[in-house]
Amino acid sequence: MTADDFHVEPFEPAHLSMLALQPHQQPMRAFIQSPGYAEMLATTDAFTAFVGARAVMCGGVMTIWEGRGTAWALLASDLGGDVMRRVHYATKRYFDSSTLRRIEATCDVNFQEGHRWLSLLGFTLETPVMRGYRPDGGDESMYVRIR
Repeated sequence: MTADDFHVEPFEPAHLSMLALQPHQQPMRAFIQSPGYAEMLATTDAFTAFVGARAVMCGGVMTIWEGRGTAWALLASDLGGDVMRRVHYATKRYFDSSTLRRIEATCDVNFQEGHRWLSLLGFTLETPVMRGYRPDGGDESMYVRIR
């Protein structure tokens, strides 16, 4: 897969079913397939990154209250160097343009690549371990980006 036909579109519910999730996000599959979940995400400020017709990333921010939001991102399993770079820069531009004062994001405690990416996106570790945080009972770390 090359990034020659990389583009970003507003998120639509059908995009979630087009995404072949990376292994560390597989525990979320049952949750994101629950009735109404994709439609709920479509009401947030969200986007999908494509290479050609293939969805490689869906993400956005759910506003919790004025000035505070929770970031979410679901990535394809086989993003290579150039495609991941484009996903990274599109996501960074998205966060840089946000008017929210505080954006939170969580990451599986054992997913080192996810921790690294959040740091590169300008997030800092706030809570190293939140036990039983995920729907499957897994542990997450909380990151935050303050404007």
